[in-house]
Parts: sequence; structure tokens; C-alpha cells
Amino acid sequence: MNTDGLALSRRNLFRSGAIVAAAAFSAPHSFATPAVAAENASAPDLQGAGFYRFKVGDFKATVISDGHGMIPFWPTFASNQPEAAVLPVLGANYLKPVNQFTCNMLVVDTGREKILVDTGFGEVLGPNFGHFSDLKANLRRAGIPPESIDIVLTTHGHIDHIAGIVSKDGSLAFPNARYAFADKEWAYWTGSRFESDVNGGPMPDAMKQGTIWAAKTNLPPSRARSS
Repeated sequence: MNTDGLALSRRNLFRSGAIVAAAAFSAPHSFATPAVAAENASAPDLQGAGFYRFKVGDFKATVISDGHGMIPFWPTFASNQPEAAVLPVLGANYLKPVNQFTCNMLVVDTGREKILVDTGFGEVLGPNFGHFSDLKANLRRAGIPPESIDIVLTTHGHIDHIAGIVSKDGSLAFPNARYAFADKEWAYWTGSRFESDVNGGPMPDAMKQGTIWAAKTNLPPSRARSS
């Protein structure tokens, strides 16, 4: 990978305030206001089912839903414990072995740039894991067309963070964006080790296959747009 291009991308990210974007990723992901969405951003405080707006200082932030799906808690989220140890803990906390999980992305509008943090399950893999692949539709409903994204900031290489980089037709889903990825994460997910690590792990087979496919299919096309 062109590390000079990545360094330039990071400098741009710092100037545009993407550090705030990454920090705001932990903000509450509530979609409790079922207002009718506008096709444009003429009403920046308008909420809608599928997106939620809030402010971070002068920045406009929008949490965007990529959908939801029923996912087994074990071993996906507790691979360091045996199933027999996990199930009683789930029961004691009123949780079932298979629960509905949501996947939410974040867009931060700094006034100069629109920064998307992660890209969700994507159009190819999303339907295999539940009702996913709503990201682009909800972006449009929130008045943020995919073409308006300036920077895609990828936090790490898991399937639900990178599988939406490439559209179903093989093109970049955010065609005008620059892409930023941490050097160590990029080196791992584009290297020779990750595939054997994934196959040797405790994830369900479908998730293993999806994780490998997502890295091999979605990361290489973004290489040329990393600066």
C-alpha cells in the first residue's frame, strides 16, 4: 500500500476533525423519532426512522442504520468462553442465545467535508446476515447521498465495517471519497495471515467466509483512493 498516500490522508482527517467523528461513534444509537425524512438537508434537525442527528460542537453528526439481524451471541461475541459458561450469563441478563443486533454507521459533516465512519455489511453480504444493507438508502433519506461523502474512515477490518466499501456491481459505493485505514490494520487484512486466523477461529462458518470475502473484495479497490 502507498503509505505516503495514507499519511496525507491522515493529515487531512486531523484537519477536518475526524478524531471527533471517531469519538462520537459511541454516541447513543436511538431511532425513536419516526418523522418523515426529507430528500435534502434543508431541515438539519429533522429525525427519521433509520437515522438520528445530533451536534458535536459545530459539527453535524448523523447516525445511519445499516439494518438489523438475528445473530448468535456465542461464539460471535464470547469466543473466549465455552458455550456452557455463556448461556447462564445470558439467561441471568434476560438475553436469549440468538438476539437481534443492529449495525449503525456515523457521518460527521464538518462544514468542509462529510466523513463516513465504516460502511456496514454491504449489498452482497448484508442479506445473508439478516435485514442489513440499508446504509445507502438511509443515507439518501437523511439527505446525504453516497456521492457526497468526502472521506471514508475505516476503524478496523471486520465484516460489518468494510463490506460496504464496494457496491454489488463491483464499483466503489462512495465514488468521490478518499479512504483512510490504519497501517497495521491494512497490513493485517491484506496480508497472508488473516485468512488462516479467521478459519482457525470459533466464528460460524458463514461469518468466516463472509469475513474473508469482505477483506479480499472490498479493500483492494480502495487502495488507489487512499490519498
